[in-house]
Amino acid sequence: MASVWICGYTLAVIVGWKAVCAALVLASLVSAGVAQTPVPPPPPAPVVDEAPQQRSAAEPAQDTGASSDGSQDADIKLVTDLVLLSAVVTKGPDSDRVIPNLKLNEFEILDEGVRQEIAFFGNENYPLDVIFLFDASQSTRFRQQFQREAVAAFLRNLIRPADNAAIYWFSNSVHVEQDFTSRPAPLLAAIYRIPGGGATSLYSAVVAASNDMIVRSGRRAIVILSDGRDTFSNVRLYDALKAAQIADVVIYCVNTSYAGWAVTPQRKANDPLEYLASQTGGEVFYSATESDIDKVLSRLSGRLRERYVLGFYPSATGGSGRFRKLKVNVAKKDAYVMTRSGYFGR
Repeated sequence: MASVWICGYTLAVIVGWKAVCAALVLASLVSAGVAQTPVPPPPPAPVVDEAPQQRSAAEPAQDTGASSDGSQDADIKLVTDLVLLSAVVTKGPDSDRVIPNLKLNEFEILDEGVRQEIAFFGNENYPLDVIFLFDASQSTRFRQQFQREAVAAFLRNLIRPADNAAIYWFSNSVHVEQDFTSRPAPLLAAIYRIPGGGATSLYSAVVAASNDMIVRSGRRAIVILSDGRDTFSNVRLYDALKAAQIADVVIYCVNTSYAGWAVTPQRKANDPLEYLASQTGGEVFYSATESDIDKVLSRLSGRLRERYVLGFYPSATGGSGRFRKLKVNVAKKDAYVMTRSGYFGR
């Protein structure tokens, strides 16, 4: 079988080798004059619904290689050059007012300053794939209870039938408490199973979540709830950002250390969460108290829903592995676009 991967968005092409092999075996039996009684297929394995899907993030998510018609053969993978990105468009850099109902011809994509033809365009109706990444370390322990209650309420309103979400947490290591599902119930249960204590492996968690996102086909987002202080990762901040950019992931963060009014430009400039969010087209929201968290999550819900999805085939050739800068313009007065800063050439 050959399967085609388009920038993490999967298109499968199936070649039926099993049918050829079966025909050859049947022909040999007929020529030998041997009568065979058909053997019924084994019964299907029982399906267990909504059991907790816990695993370490070091264990890869199961990839069966199945295509849209259910085939399991997977031998060849071909990669094309389609680059996908998502964008939020607001009325200015400090505004929460988004500009809705934009059309394809109102967008312009520049790859290293060169205008590109837009080959794909989607709006807020495009399905959402989101990982909620909880900091379970000792440094956030006293705030965890009200965060979980607020996020549980947030999830009930966020997830639609076509969307999928997963619950991850990190301290000394990274864990998948609930793998992707479109049903809120197992997600809510997973939030309350997250333990507390230990160090902070923030960068390792972003790498693990980004790697699991590569096979997802919706609008990809990671929502981090953390104070942003990494103390235990075996990778660098740059490695975390690169993994997110390769996976076409937008990172949103809820920084639980400071109230918004206490965050200075200097603090933002030195905050790893601000760096990850700004470079992937996301934002950081600040919430240090229980009274802030509902407002923050309401704004976050809007950002997750109000994204446009754009795709293009780069006109430049070569440069595999090299980082290429992107800029997205919108033909509207005062329009401000939040999108990722670039991509790695293939």
